[in-house]
Amino acid sequence: MDIFLRPIIPHIIVAISGCGVLFIRAYGKKKTTGQSQFISLFGLIIALGVCLLQPGKKPVSSFYGMVSYDPVSTILCILVIISGILSILLSSDYLKRINIAQDEFYALILFAISGMMFLGSASDLVSIFLGVELMSIAIYVMVGFNRARNESTEGALKYLILGAFASGFLLYGIALI
Repeated sequence: MDIFLRPIIPHIIVAISGCGVLFIRAYGKKKTTGQSQFISLFGLIIALGVCLLQPGKKPVSSFYGMVSYDPVSTILCILVIISGILSILLSSDYLKRINIAQDEFYALILFAISGMMFLGSASDLVSIFLGVELMSIAIYVMVGFNRARNESTEGALKYLILGAFASGFLLYGIALI
């Protein structure tokens, strides 16, 4: 059995944190932005600790060669997690200032980070496509998150159309290979 979960434990932690933020939003109080930010930061710090503690000298592949865990993927995951922590810390004041502070924003950041981490540890064309799509779908929504501005909606629509064409070309190239 080649389904070995050790390489994707940080990915799972980040995705579970994103689901936790959505769960808190769905079943919690109305104003839970502080809790969502805390859960997001806590999940990213735990994932960072797991990335740093995992031995990464010998490459390990999992899921029948679709995901690999090596020093390069470890460094990429660490960089993505650190940038996610900084994004969450820097975005809270901005979201309050433009009056769109909602919990779903933190869940979208976590899902985009999960896609980026999966993209960094992908070793197969199909897993690269899955990582790109997981990341880009969350980012499409974040681009159009400020529904009060027409520019935000227009940018999200243009980005969605561009991303759809790019995904089509990527799938066509994968099919040719």
